[in-house]
Amino acid sequence: MNEFYANQLVRDLAWVISSPSLFESLPNSNHSVILSEDFFENEFKHLKGLLEKLDNDPSPLEIHIQSGNNRLLGKYFESLAEFWFLNSERFNLIDKSVQININGDTKGEFDFILRDKINNRFLHLEAAGKFYLSSANSVSWETFIGPNPNDNLENKMYKLLNEQIYLSKTVSGKNKLIELGIDELDPALLLKGYFFYHLNNFLRNDFSIPEYANPNHNKGWWIRFGEIEKLFDLNSNQWIIFKRMNWISKALTKNLNDVIDTNTLLIFLHSYFEFNHYPILIASVRKNGEHFIEVSRGFIVPDLWPDLNFTH
Repeated sequence: MNEFYANQLVRDLAWVISSPSLFESLPNSNHSVILSEDFFENEFKHLKGLLEKLDNDPSPLEIHIQSGNNRLLGKYFESLAEFWFLNSERFNLIDKSVQININGDTKGEFDFILRDKINNRFLHLEAAGKFYLSSANSVSWETFIGPNPNDNLENKMYKLLNEQIYLSKTVSGKNKLIELGIDELDPALLLKGYFFYHLNNFLRNDFSIPEYANPNHNKGWWIRFGEIEKLFDLNSNQWIIFKRMNWISKALTKNLNDVIDTNTLLIFLHSYFEFNHYPILIASVRKNGEHFIEVSRGFIVPDLWPDLNFTH
């Protein structure tokens, strides 16, 4: 992947296409549910010309993103995936966000329904970009918790594996497919993101990855606010503070004003956590030509995390 696309949206789109899956297999499911690394490489190769064109003129992508409800990071991820499928040589996008209702109640939703032109099969694709922190250095899914601790990997995967990917097998799901003129759907997961490990484990490379995880998944680190002196262990004096909507692709900037030193970062964190309780994502960066590019990323979380309740 070209990490130096100048435009943030284009970098994010390239990341959605080419970054590794969080999982390489899943319990009690067909391996085909997880899209392969070869699949992502081929899609990126076919779309590379478009990405380069968009980097020179991102207006088609900007218009697409602005036309959707992208206030939330998850919806932004889905919108980028939709743009990918609309421009893929392999797929026809049949429909998206197809709700399944029973007696007026929404029981589920097909994120994407695609036709694979290679084998003329229809695909029900569930798409998500997720960020989970390892709270106990365990392989157990329940110990991987979101920056918002109301979200955790076990609950997400239970819903995906026991409800969402079987939606086409329900009576209501089958009826919806009949409306669309589709006999059968193959389920698949587009699950990408980061797992973050406590900085002590991250630096010693002795962290436990989640059960069934892809060993090549994107990795980061985390510490509590009371441990911020540990930032010196990363031997970096150049940092970027992420805006929340920029969490997806690697941090990259030419702008010196985006980069701060460690002392400035510590002052900012003291001020931030005096009034805020939501984890903040930062990146250590290094100079590469005219760019500053991410070396590693990590969350700073409140001292009481994950024993906090968030309503947003």
